[in-house]
Amino acid sequence: MQTVLSPSPRPSGKRPAVAGNPCTGLVKVIAVFFMLIDHSAILFFSSSPHYLFLRMLGRIALPLFAWGCVLGCEYTRCIWLYALRVFLSGVLFQFPYMPVMHHGWNYLNIFFTLSLGILGVAGLKDRRLYLRLTLPVLAVLAPCLVDFLTGASMDYSWKGVLLVLVLYLCRKDRGALCAGFFAFCLFWGAGTSQVNGLFGISLAWPAAFNSLLGPLTRLQFFAVLALPFLLIRPAFDFRVPKAISYLIYPAHLALLWAVGRIV
Repeated sequence: MQTVLSPSPRPSGKRPAVAGNPCTGLVKVIAVFFMLIDHSAILFFSSSPHYLFLRMLGRIALPLFAWGCVLGCEYTRCIWLYALRVFLSGVLFQFPYMPVMHHGWNYLNIFFTLSLGILGVAGLKDRRLYLRLTLPVLAVLAPCLVDFLTGASMDYSWKGVLLVLVLYLCRKDRGALCAGFFAFCLFWGAGTSQVNGLFGISLAWPAAFNSLLGPLTRLQFFAVLALPFLLIRPAFDFRVPKAISYLIYPAHLALLWAVGRIV
């Protein structure tokens, strides 16, 4: 009898088809690049006139990390172990994350959020009805529960978990991926700051159109800039070795720490 943690059978050398970018290596490299931009803006450019622009570019990172998790859920032989690896990485990386990003234990890094997203996907993939019905909901509610019980918040909180689930549900159809992600960005942008200008150029809409077009210039809506990277289907494919893909995160923290010491 197959156990819960046993690998799922899959023909050797074959990957499940997805409608978006299937190249895990490219997705990870681009995601880390924009994450580095975002964290650099927070640490070194908070008073710069380019701060807002850098944060807008930084919105691209999380959707790519979330899509990378979707690909991981599709390609892994054991999704439960995959979720556990990401969670344990979050625990380990919290130690360098706190001093570099000036957070305490009450603010948990993105790996905790992504591990919950993967658990939610594990529920959606499971053949047992009670897990399909409960695990995705519990995964989305978990950041709120952690906050309530411990006062600790997770990076991007329940919306980050929900993004992984949305991208997973839309993974097989390009139209659904576009529509689902665009709608999520509109929802995600609600409640975030309005971007009224950039480089001296006004982005304010005429009053008559503000209620219709205003959501398009909310800061978090600019995560939609990740859409081309989600949809592109490169003619090449490469994979980052598993150990390196996990070590990239603490490596970028070490780089930020070193730059901070210099400046």
